[in-house]
Amino acid sequence: MIKISSFEPALFNRNADQGNIRVLTKQLEWRGVSYSLVQPFDKDADFVLIGDAYNAVIREYQQELMELVPSLQRRLDLGLPTLLVGSVYEFYLEILVGLPAASKGSRQSEFREVSNGEISAFGYRNSELIELDLFVRGAFMGTTLYGPVLAKSPDLLDLVLRSLGVENKLPEVVEKRLEGYLFEVKKASNAG
Repeated sequence: MIKISSFEPALFNRNADQGNIRVLTKQLEWRGVSYSLVQPFDKDADFVLIGDAYNAVIREYQQELMELVPSLQRRLDLGLPTLLVGSVYEFYLEILVGLPAASKGSRQSEFREVSNGEISAFGYRNSELIELDLFVRGAFMGTTLYGPVLAKSPDLLDLVLRSLGVENKLPEVVEKRLEGYLFEVKKASNAG
């Protein structure tokens, strides 16, 4: 059984980042793979999410976030399935060894498609970071792209599923329907 856990999901969900959990669990259901959502937060779960949060929330939870450093460092070193989003990704940039060094410029707020080698992702960013929109080591991921990035980024979703040992494919009709939805989302996002 695959264990999935999210850190303080009610508060670390500023831009619907908890939708990543829903995307992953739905994909597992469609594939007939059993899973459990583990709360309180389990830093050793098979997949871990820490979503974006307001600065005030990060300040309030700074001690707890710092207590997670040893386990997150281990997950990063081993490339374990982990997703850090937005402000939390930025928070850990200067702390976790192996994440890129932060460089800041003017704030950019826009939809964009980014890549890290062969893996691409699509989403909305609102950040001052320069060229750090997507970090991937193994299945450890950090991104400035908010919301349910796994729903809009098939490469990231496939990476997570493979790293969890999930290899069976979706039925073709479901796959085509999801491709159509993604096309419409990207089309609507770039229209403005």
